[in-house]
Amino acid sequence: MKTLYDYIYLRGNILFSKSPFTEIDGLIFALLSNIEYLTVYKKFNLYEKLSLKEVVDKFGENGEYDNLSHESKFVRQNLLLLKNLCSYKRYCDVKIFGYQRDFRKECYTQFSAIAFLLDDETLVISFRGTDASLVGWKEDFAMSFKERVGAQEDCLKYINELGIVDCKQIVTCGHSKGGNLAVYSAIKTTDEIKNKIKHVYNFDGPGFNKKIIESGQFEKLGIDKITTIVPQSSMIGILMQHEEPINVIYSSNKTGIFQHYPLTWEVDNNCLRRLGGTDFLSKNFDETSRLFLEKMSEEDMSIFIDSVFTIFDENGAVTFRDVMINPARTIRSLHQVHKEIPVEYKAILELLAKSIMKSSAQIYSQPVKKALLFNRRKK
Repeated sequence: MKTLYDYIYLRGNILFSKSPFTEIDGLIFALLSNIEYLTVYKKFNLYEKLSLKEVVDKFGENGEYDNLSHESKFVRQNLLLLKNLCSYKRYCDVKIFGYQRDFRKECYTQFSAIAFLLDDETLVISFRGTDASLVGWKEDFAMSFKERVGAQEDCLKYINELGIVDCKQIVTCGHSKGGNLAVYSAIKTTDEIKNKIKHVYNFDGPGFNKKIIESGQFEKLGIDKITTIVPQSSMIGILMQHEEPINVIYSSNKTGIFQHYPLTWEVDNNCLRRLGGTDFLSKNFDETSRLFLEKMSEEDMSIFIDSVFTIFDENGAVTFRDVMINPARTIRSLHQVHKEIPVEYKAILELLAKSIMKSSAQIYSQPVKKALLFNRRKK
């Protein structure tokens, strides 16, 4: 199977001015936004530019590559990707700047972004996806009923500030929630910046609620400028509504939630390998979640999400890993919520519980009982 590393090896010594930006480049820059750059950019200076090689050298000086064993697998992969790009002239002199980060637990906001200026004068604005914190995950769920969340407010402010940089064209990109922000910033920005946007890449990021879809802003940007990509068992990118077409691609991982990680995605020349559609798991999750969102009012949704995350918090969970590492405790927590909600809202919670048990078994290779703790008696 060919991955984005094969693409880097084959095209890494061809400058962007000689070989135009592709969706694989979009995926690479989307992943680079998942890195914490605080040790490189000591303060948030939007316009301090360093080459990609200079950033890697500074990480080396600060010992970032000496302590990778303490990082999660996803963080390690992104840092090693950045280091690998240093060896190729297509990427090594790319200017990196504009690092911003906003994390506020009190209002459930998790946002981060960074910008890249290519040799052909393309400005790439990359938005980070959801980190491991439950703050970020709660904000994701809030997107389903709120007209905008904190990260969306941040991304709009960010593109309006960075979009004035001298460049020929702009590309926005992001993975997971970052993909949603890449689209949101592009459709909401000023007409002046919108006219400079060449393309938007949403890599397995969720869609939008009905209010945003029906706002007419997608048409103003141009639907053909948006490329949304999801793996065959997508459980993140198929959430909510997409105005643009969805491109389904192949992931080598057989488990739904773990297909979300892009290094499992197969590359076919200059693009990701396309498939005809999503599989049964993704379709079933999509149908169940849509029914859930359609039936539940905004007030009920807010109460439901608050209940779930309050229980996680009371059980000491800070990150998504804390939820996954003890599935039995997590299922019991969800059971508490399950008993208190109307019967028509129970299906999505049951599906979530199944997903947690299955995913936990995959991560830790421990047997997980295929028993559901919920009472399924019809009421």
